[in-house]
Parts: sequence; structure tokens; C-alpha cells
Amino acid sequence: TVAMPAGVVNSEIEINTSGTLTLDNEIGVIALATGGAGVIDINADGGITVATPNNSFAELSTTGAIDLDTNNTAIGSSTNRVQIVAGYAGELTVETLGGSAFLGGLGALNISTTNTGAGNLNIGASGAITDSGVLTVGGTTTLAAGAPNNITLNTATTDFTGAVGITSGNDVTLVD
Repeated sequence: TVAMPAGVVNSEIEINTSGTLTLDNEIGVIALATGGAGVIDINADGGITVATPNNSFAELSTTGAIDLDTNNTAIGSSTNRVQIVAGYAGELTVETLGGSAFLGGLGALNISTTNTGAGNLNIGASGAITDSGVLTVGGTTTLAAGAPNNITLNTATTDFTGAVGITSGNDVTLVD
């Protein structure tokens, strides 16, 4: 767990590795937190894995931007997601260039930019799923917002190459 000390706000967390980054919040706390509007910027060529035997997700907390980049490797997995805390309204950028991305939101989730190359995109949120930028998904896209929540991915230049599946949601708008 990496978190800013009490009183430190708007700090940036930047992690660059040619290996794999493992996020672990085994004790039930947030895995990465900036203490305010700081940026979380992760570049992990070997992928971003989540090791959480008790929770099945690792939480990221900031009101600033979150940027997750890998090089043809996965972000999370189908059983262990990278989770964004409730109330997050910052820019979320995800780039795997061929790996799959497994993301979750404890509330509404707005994705500013996504490029998975040939990889899949799997998003499960307990609030609306929206976009504010281009999503490029070469593989399958699976979206779940919960029955009362809308899914609105309507940027004109978004490109879903593979199949798109909606497992839950209220009103759904997709532009491809």
C-alpha cells in the first residue's frame, strides 16, 4: 500500500517499471491514494496485477487524473480488478496496447481515454459508466453498471472492434 502521510495533499504517485506491478490491499485499505487531487500515473511494461485474497480488487483513490499504462500486458484480471473509489470524477486513461483491462468503480466511472490494442475491456461499476474521450478496444468489451444505472459511451470516434456485451444497466447508449 502506498498512501500519502496525513496532511500531505495533492501529491503525485508515479510508478515506472519494466516488470510487473502488484497492487495489494490485503488488510482492506486503499492500495494507492494521493491525499487529494494528485495524479496516479502507473507505467508497468509487465502488467498491473492485483493480489487481494480478501477483497478481489485493489482500490485507487484520488480526485486527480489516473493513468494506467502497460505494454501488451493486462491490467487486473477477471477475478481481481483495479477498482476506482466512489465519487471519483477525474480523468481515467487506460492503455494496454494488446493486453486486457479489468476495471471496477465503487460508483459512477468516467473513462477519458482507452486503447487496449487487441485486448479486451471489462468494466464493472456500481454507478453510471460514461466516456469523455476516445475508447479504442480491439477485443471484446463487457460492461456492467448495475440495473438502475446508465451506460453512455457516445464519443463519435470511439471504436469497438470486437463484440460488446452489456451484463447490467438501465439506458444504454453506444456509439461505434
